[in-house]
Amino acid sequence: MTILGKKILEKMKKSIESGRLKNEYKMLFTHFPGACMVCDFDGNIIEANEHFYNLMKYDREEMEDKSVFSFLKFKQTDIGTVYLNSLMKGKTVRLESDLITGDGQINDIEVTIIPVLKNDQLVGMFLVILDGSEKNQLKQDLTRLEETLSYEQQLARVGSWTYDVKRKETHISEGICSVLECPSHKFDGNLETLYSNVHENDIDVVREAVQGALRGKEYEIEYRVVTSEGTEKYVHEKAKVIRDEYQNPVKIIGVTQEINCYIDELTKLPNRAYFLRQLKLQTEEARTSNTSFALIMLDIDGFEYINGALGHQVGDQLLIQVSKRLKSFLGDDKFLCRYAEDQFAVIVTGFNDIGEYARFAREMTDLFSYSVKVQKYDLNITICMGISIYPDDGQDAAMIEKNANIALFRCKKQGKNRYLFHSSDMRTENYKQFVLRNDLCKAIERCQLKVYFQPQVNFNTNEIFAAEALVRWDHPHLGLVSPGEFIYIAEENGFIIEIGNWVLKEVCRNYRRWLDKGLPPIKVSINYSCIQFHDLDFVEKTERILEEFRLEPNFLIIEITESMLMSNSAKAVEDIRKLQDLGIKVALDDFGTGFSSLACLSTFNIDILKLDRTFIQDVSLDDTNRIIIGYIVNLAKKLGIEIVAEGIETWEQLSYLRNLNCCLGQGYLYSKPIPPEDFENLLARKTCRPCGGKNDQEDLFRERRKYFRVDLPNLLEADVNIIEIKGKRVEIGRTKALIKNIGQGGLAFISALNIPVKRSIMLQFSTQLVGHEIKVYGYPVWTRETDYNLYEYGIEFTCNENERAAITGILAKLRTLLENGNEYVDGRFVSETAEQYFGSPKLLKTSNNHKQ
Repeated sequence: MTILGKKILEKMKKSIESGRLKNEYKMLFTHFPGACMVCDFDGNIIEANEHFYNLMKYDREEMEDKSVFSFLKFKQTDIGTVYLNSLMKGKTVRLESDLITGDGQINDIEVTIIPVLKNDQLVGMFLVILDGSEKNQLKQDLTRLEETLSYEQQLARVGSWTYDVKRKETHISEGICSVLECPSHKFDGNLETLYSNVHENDIDVVREAVQGALRGKEYEIEYRVVTSEGTEKYVHEKAKVIRDEYQNPVKIIGVTQEINCYIDELTKLPNRAYFLRQLKLQTEEARTSNTSFALIMLDIDGFEYINGALGHQVGDQLLIQVSKRLKSFLGDDKFLCRYAEDQFAVIVTGFNDIGEYARFAREMTDLFSYSVKVQKYDLNITICMGISIYPDDGQDAAMIEKNANIALFRCKKQGKNRYLFHSSDMRTENYKQFVLRNDLCKAIERCQLKVYFQPQVNFNTNEIFAAEALVRWDHPHLGLVSPGEFIYIAEENGFIIEIGNWVLKEVCRNYRRWLDKGLPPIKVSINYSCIQFHDLDFVEKTERILEEFRLEPNFLIIEITESMLMSNSAKAVEDIRKLQDLGIKVALDDFGTGFSSLACLSTFNIDILKLDRTFIQDVSLDDTNRIIIGYIVNLAKKLGIEIVAEGIETWEQLSYLRNLNCCLGQGYLYSKPIPPEDFENLLARKTCRPCGGKNDQEDLFRERRKYFRVDLPNLLEADVNIIEIKGKRVEIGRTKALIKNIGQGGLAFISALNIPVKRSIMLQFSTQLVGHEIKVYGYPVWTRETDYNLYEYGIEFTCNENERAAITGILAKLRTLLENGNEYVDGRFVSETAEQYFGSPKLLKTSNNHKQ
């Protein structure tokens, strides 16, 4: 008893409240899994649990009036002086001791003494006893826990490390070795050794973070490491600082985790999620340093065809080879990621002007001037790139990304193996494309697609012998959308197969109804995309649909392009042969626009030639076209092939074709494509007579004009903004337009932009005329497509009387100048034609599915 100080014990014994101590600790020691007890300051046992009695090999009666010090022999003889102050301060004490049990055995144990204080006075103790076997079990459990933690860290690609500031030593876990893919024995405890695995472009970020930690600042960063095999990985690291009592850093404890969610599994490049973070950081850095950078979106042309024809394994290997070629060219100082399936994103810094970015883009294009070897195939691929520049094309990351994608989509429409920089005009021109891409996959489900029919007529008898089925999309906001604006999108995402099946069903449903009503059994032609032939059971599906509607196949004509035949897809050619065996005829569309037309006729069994509209349009002006048309008509007759002319719009064109004895065709002179119910009424009459061209709508509008118009001496350049759709304000940039005439109530303009004619679409026009700035608003009321790939519109103004009076004053001044013969009129006039201004070549269609 001397070890606790006899005088103190006598003093403290008077304040013991045994009953209170028993109640306070009863629940704890009853359920405690080891031996424990509560005693007063003298060591008299107040209560002990069953584990204690089992360990002591005494029963409860034998332990009465015994002090803990009668069977505990502490190994430190100076326990009183060493631990008394700690107990008095309420601190727990852990001691080694011998335990003498009831049968005389002496066991090596560990005792934990937890003081019980009342009013800052030591009044009792709570003791926990662990014998040797329990200590060994605890050590084993701790060892297993450490091993499990290490294994789980490796599985999760998580590692931990500790840096001792005083000793300048670094200790790492096995998880770090797993992340770096290097054995632990190669690590010498030096912080610089750990630094050696950091990517050279990120080492400054890591050093700065660690130096901040040495000053007491905790950090959380992401950076790249390079494994012993040379593989780049992205890691997330968080570090905590341990301080001494003087708040000086003594240790830095860090956790490093490999970021699998930022890596594309196929190419091992950063994925889109990491790209978005990187683009945001790059934008912030460029804003701070007042510098520029370029974002390049790169897409592989025709990747979906490779996947469909050669399989996804070849497609995957192609993506790997492309990523390696790009990585080798870009090096480590340019950011490269896999943005989407066959799309990559590149962030380029360090150039001073757009010319340098353009040269860099040309070099990237040249990367694919030679084939890519994949398995047994030498694949000749091409790419398209859309480029946006910070800050010219956007002030934040989202706008830079959006505008680069806009440029890419526009570039893909212009051709292959090229690049295109974003411009403000693109935002307007591609607004519809973004909406259409988002909404197309739901078009069938929402019953928005419609099949229209354009009659094909015998010129001599005006009899309807066939009809061409043309799909239209009745978009709830953009109005009636033509195939040329969405079919290529459907081909890109594979939705064309579903659309094709739907069109065939709609044609069969209408044809079945016509037959049931006793209408003439004409032929119906449907445009087919080469993508549809990738469908494994394409022919079988066609047969099943025809059987579903109880129809014989011989009413059907499939229209294909020569490019599809010349691609020499064995499956496509075989499928076409099977369809012909069923009695379905094959028409070759756009004949004469390709380079292999004659080869098609000599190689494939073609039933019908469709003479492309580009030859018909200029027949009155172009002697070359006359010679070509005459040759094609005579060739078809000698080969026994029917010929059908497309795009007949004037009486002069019709007269010329009749003189050539070409007596079958279609065009606006007879009828534009019309809804099924209107075509049914037309078919009931059996004939369709020429009645006028496609300009009738404009002519009718002109007749209804309430206000005078002034025809301008030259085309007037204007900026056009779409500012409102169905009452909702939009901001999609501006495009250029050329105004032909202007009046108090409206104007007519020419544009390369295809805008739906709907009063729910509000346009803003800005220009200068006779020294005045003009800004007017209106909606389109008519449109027509010109002989070139341009559109002409009529606009009706939305203005009040004051605004109309201001326009009237400007127009009166203009009219006076013109009537007085002034050679120069002030304004944004251009000396070029619309075709020269917009740089529009004659429209040469590349797919019969894009027909208007």
